[in-house]
Amino acid sequence: MSTHYCGNIVNTMHQLIFEQALTITDGEIWLMTGVLAIIIVFILLLFEQIRAVLFSRILAAAVGLSEKHLYYAMLILTALVVSFSLSTIGGLLIFSLIINPSAAAFQLTYRLRNMFILSALFGILSSVAGLFFSYLLNAPTGALIIIVSSCIFAFSLLFSPKRRVKPA
Repeated sequence: MSTHYCGNIVNTMHQLIFEQALTITDGEIWLMTGVLAIIIVFILLLFEQIRAVLFSRILAAAVGLSEKHLYYAMLILTALVVSFSLSTIGGLLIFSLIINPSAAAFQLTYRLRNMFILSALFGILSSVAGLFFSYLLNAPTGALIIIVSSCIFAFSLLFSPKRRVKPA
């Protein structure tokens, strides 16, 4: 293998993991907006079925829901989000924005609807605050978005009503 070829592989891997969030093109924004619209419609139309499948796939099947189709549809939509975002914002940022906001929301509520809403708000807050701090500190945008989303998760874990010890 030539040095040039190895350099290209390393550069490509670096881009897939640490791609800058500020390098997104208009076409990529439209593509991600289309995926977002599909996901919102999916959730709005099938919210009760989604809730049943997330609670228990066995019970969902027992009441007559096509749980396998719904489960695989959720997996495919997740794969669409990851694959369309991988080349634009990088794997590390995708992981952070999928896991941290939803984990933070899970700490603060018992209701799935509230969890969806809080998760979206935490993701938006992480992105906007990360962009703001990136501009303010002249630091990498993706890294600051990850730091902000991790801080939101840490605070939600500290103040979680699910973590409070009940008096004996």
